[in-house]
Amino acid sequence: MTRSPNPVARPVQRRPVLIGLTAAIALPAVAGSVAGCSDEAPDPLIALVNQAYSDAAVIDAAARAWQTPPTGLPEPQAGPISAELLTAVSGARRTHAEQMSKELGDDAPPAPPSGQSTPAQDPKAALAAVLNALDAARSNAAALVPGLSRHQAALVGSVAACCAAYRSVLL
Repeated sequence: MTRSPNPVARPVQRRPVLIGLTAAIALPAVAGSVAGCSDEAPDPLIALVNQAYSDAAVIDAAARAWQTPPTGLPEPQAGPISAELLTAVSGARRTHAEQMSKELGDDAPPAPPSGQSTPAQDPKAALAAVLNALDAARSNAAALVPGLSRHQAALVGSVAACCAAYRSVLL
């Protein structure tokens, strides 16, 4: 007697079963590794905001040094460098920090308390610290531009250009 094939039951093929089992085993592992990737690195603008506030404090200290040098040091030479110019540069760096903080929104670091005082120093050493700070800010900002969105790249690029311009004015 010959058996008639059951139209409902089909022979099981191994390939689809193996693919299904492989997917069932691999899917949780892949999902777990992808979930681990969701931790994003902090926004690079945060470091620039902190640097801008730090630069403003350095520049404020330099402005005080150029305004009233410590006892025993020669009076600053009359020339392009003045406390007023340094105060303007400090204000620009604070504005940079504020504008980048607006871009960051809720992720922005808090502004440091104003009025932090650093001891007066030699005007030439203070100016060197300002020039170093502006150069570092320019290079750090310029290095970030290629990886940012257009809007952020425009903002950070203008910060880099401003730092370069102020540095050249102070030289």
